Amino acid sequence: MKLSMRLIAAAFVLTAATASAADIVIVGDSTGKGDGAQTSWATRLLEKLDGEYQVENLSRSRNSMAAILKSLETLPGGEERVVILYDRRNAGESVDEYMASLAEAKAKIGDDRLLILPQVPVSGGREDGLTLPVLLGINERLLTEFPENSFDAEVQAAFLEALAGDETRSDRIHRNDVGQEIEAGFIADWLQQAED
Repeated sequence: MKLSMRLIAAAFVLTAATASAADIVIVGDSTGKGDGAQTSWATRLLEKLDGEYQVENLSRSRNSMAAILKSLETLPGGEERVVILYDRRNAGESVDEYMASLAEAKAKIGDDRLLILPQVPVSGGREDGLTLPVLLGINERLLTEFPENSFDAEVQAAFLEALAGDETRSDRIHRNDVGQEIEAGFIADWLQQAED
């Protein structure tokens, strides 16, 4: 599938080459942006999806949830827009604080389809003892509080396991091309199931 890339303001738009289906808007931090790989997961995602999509990535390195919430006030895209929120908790929020921000994000997005990706610990089991329980707590609550907007328990576990090794990372946090290919595959599967 041929893809064209254009830089528009501070975001990029990627367009695939077949019949139109929906807009995809990505919000998040460097994980949403795709730092760490030569080819980002968003580009790889388009290669896996049938249909023509315009993808606008509003993610920024070191983005905070406060900044993400602000970006949701003026989201681009049409009525069938899909929003993907991919952020690693990075501002010291508690589980409760982070989940409250996710609830606010969902309220701002409204009836659009929303996928919230789980928190991915650093590779090789090296996440620090203060951060890991918070990330795992967020992931556990995603299953119960956002069941329609996140992977189910089995898929979440498989996703995290697939990204656990050093071979998927460029710097233990950010995924390399191997890791971002894995991310794109899981996200494409979720989106295709949501279409059914």
